[in-house]
Amino acid sequence: MLNSSFSQIVSLIATFSSLIAVGLGWATHKKLLRIHNAIWAFMFFTLGLETTGFILSRFHIFNTWLYHIYSIIESVVIFYFFREVLRIQNKIKLNSFILLLLVIFQFVNSMVFQPINSQLNSYSVMISNAFTVVYSILFLWHNMTSSDPIFKQSAFWVTISLLIYGACTFLVWFSFLSFPNNSRLISYLFFWNWVFTILKNLGFAYFLWKAPRI
Repeated sequence: MLNSSFSQIVSLIATFSSLIAVGLGWATHKKLLRIHNAIWAFMFFTLGLETTGFILSRFHIFNTWLYHIYSIIESVVIFYFFREVLRIQNKIKLNSFILLLLVIFQFVNSMVFQPINSQLNSYSVMISNAFTVVYSILFLWHNMTSSDPIFKQSAFWVTISLLIYGACTFLVWFSFLSFPNNSRLISYLFFWNWVFTILKNLGFAYFLWKAPRI
């Protein structure tokens, strides 16, 4: 069984890990390109939402609706990130169409299947994470022949963090749906979800730190 104190510490770190990216974005804001500014704004949004969610939970106020909103914004930002770093101009319309379908599904899911005022939006998160994994693999495949060593690209390290985040949180939520009554398993699942969230936010922090390099 997870140590409750340790689990709470990891939860707090996950909640405020976006603060690192916000700080690094502030330190490098004069060098930020459009894509960096989008990531920086998303980290500001993440910090505000996580802080609000934390405060609401302390007062035992329902906060699940926040994460329905967050899931949609996160999907848009991740799709935008990969659109910019993949640089496949003839695929932009296709990417935009896929994103539109994803956002529509997330909205419908929050209204019908997993209501925003009563349930976590696990279906939306899983589908979004599946697309994150696909785009991460596309980026790695597309950049294997790049003249610039892939390990020197800051986008590579963001992609690795997103690949791990997307794949592992997909499995986390799949397990959550498969074993909804196993409280011990669920405590482990949420713990690892926090760990992968920290990894994702650190990936974005590194990307901002290396600005204007992509």
